[in-house]
Amino acid sequence: MYQKKKTEYESAKSTAYTFLPMGIIGLVLCILVGFDVMKLPMSQTTKIEMCVVLSLLFIIFILIGIWHFRMLKSLSGEVDDDEKRTADIHRWFLENYSAEKIDDNCMLPDDLSEEQSYFKRYEYMKQELSMKYPDLSEEYTEYILEELYNETYQG
Repeated sequence: MYQKKKTEYESAKSTAYTFLPMGIIGLVLCILVGFDVMKLPMSQTTKIEMCVVLSLLFIIFILIGIWHFRMLKSLSGEVDDDEKRTADIHRWFLENYSAEKIDDNCMLPDDLSEEQSYFKRYEYMKQELSMKYPDLSEEYTEYILEELYNETYQG
């Protein structure tokens, strides 16, 4: 299933801003407990085991946060490109195709159910879109077609 680059960007941003601070805070707390700045009522062995395990966990959190911040850099340029491409495709399609034109080209009989009409229209729209933009991925094509269909027939 296609996911918009903006959604991917927001997800990576959310992950980065959650994991990195939590990892840093957790690691600092482990260090404070480890050096007895914060005293916890437990044996020395238990405290060491807890600090080692939790420190490793918080280091993993930090690495996840850093990795997602790096993803943000690469995704930031892709978001604008994705939105521009989507807008261009929408503009082209809506300028060249109307509900009436699609229905005329599909030659829909009057006794066809709404579901059958949908599939015939969808196939025609997919064919036209694929001829104009042959390099689109299947997932992206389906995403765009759903938006275009809704705009053309319900919007």
